[in-house]
Amino acid sequence: MDGTTGRQGPSQASPKRVSSLLEYATHMPEPFHVICGQDPSSQLPWLSTGAWVLWYGGGKELSDDDDPRLSRDAPREKRLMKTRVGSWVHNSILHHEWGVIKHDSTDLVATLRLKTVSGYIDFHNVYNHQTELKIPDLMDICDGTGAQSLLRDFNLNHQSWSGDTMSCDVEPAAVELHNGTSAAGIQLLSTRGAITYSRSACMDQNSSTIDLVLGSYTVTTMDPRWELLDVEGFESDYRVTQTAFDIDTDYSIRAGFDWKRADKRKVRSAVKDRRQSLEQRVLISASDMNAYAGLVAGARRKFTRAKLVRWRAFVSAKKDVRGMFRLSGLGQRMCQPKRAPHLESFVVGNTRCDSSVEMSKVHRDHLWPSTDDNEATSIQLPQAGPREQYDSPQKLLDGELIRLINKLKTGKAAGIDRVGNDFLKLTKDIILPYLEHLFTACIA
Repeated sequence: MDGTTGRQGPSQASPKRVSSLLEYATHMPEPFHVICGQDPSSQLPWLSTGAWVLWYGGGKELSDDDDPRLSRDAPREKRLMKTRVGSWVHNSILHHEWGVIKHDSTDLVATLRLKTVSGYIDFHNVYNHQTELKIPDLMDICDGTGAQSLLRDFNLNHQSWSGDTMSCDVEPAAVELHNGTSAAGIQLLSTRGAITYSRSACMDQNSSTIDLVLGSYTVTTMDPRWELLDVEGFESDYRVTQTAFDIDTDYSIRAGFDWKRADKRKVRSAVKDRRQSLEQRVLISASDMNAYAGLVAGARRKFTRAKLVRWRAFVSAKKDVRGMFRLSGLGQRMCQPKRAPHLESFVVGNTRCDSSVEMSKVHRDHLWPSTDDNEATSIQLPQAGPREQYDSPQKLLDGELIRLINKLKTGKAAGIDRVGNDFLKLTKDIILPYLEHLFTACIA
């Protein structure tokens, strides 16, 4: 996976647009991990989403009777969703790695929080319907600290994002948004002056830049890449935009890399191509260091993954008949459901304890079989001597890091960042300056 990619496209109460957008995303070479939409249709909960998990702010628990497609004569509820935005998350991202935060101050914003190897990143999905959104409430939600990104339909025009050729007037709310984002250090990630809305397929008239993507300083260090997409059904009105970030989701249970089968020359060439994103990074806060560490860890992507072989294919590939009986027994055990670990009951005399409360009671009665109301005697504790102070230099010693890398053993499993010893030893002469920069900032 080449990072986390988000696509933004309003459904505008059109199920056909939602289906067209998901169909477009299905045929992409790499899956788009997050899709954000605005003004969801009332049919949204009943649409097929394929490989994406849908989130929407439901006003109530829906049933089949709420499906607006069942009867045209039935009175249609004006809105089934509390929030005006929705999100689709690819099923390759585990459920515990993301969540959505609804805000009490407004129903025009919802925050998708995604867990990555560099920490959490918040995507604030905004739909400023008829400029009803209060900018101070929005800036309270996105204050620019940590990894935060504001995206989509702001419905406001300003020279800072619409360009110098803007023909319409600047609204007071646009000035308020510009001043608030500038004060919080939030920068424009989308292309300045790019047409994201037009009244017709002709983009010469009645066109404007009102769909934006903005990000905090930490997000700008994740190599964001923004572009417009040509999706069927979005020729007029709102355009579909795509933003790619150079980050990884949490790889706690993903497959590892088979370094024995990897092309060493391609690995080193891929790492060299990514050096530009690591140059001249100022690391001040912990979030800056986490983002920089994520970039360093991301240099090991696109390599040969370990192949997962199913048991039946493994047995059928065996040409040697000897040992087949042992293989059959092993296969039988592997196919059985895994039993949950269970501790034996704790028995003292005739008393069986199955809970921690019962165990603590037995221990207490055993240690103190009888008690009285007298005051407990004080226990004289030994006095500890002065603690010995240890001094450590607040910098790396010359050649210290390369010596530690040379001592690493190959063939060992990688940690949660998926940066294994094999990768470090293979590319040590390339990534050594960036590792020294990161570790020096951590211990400074």
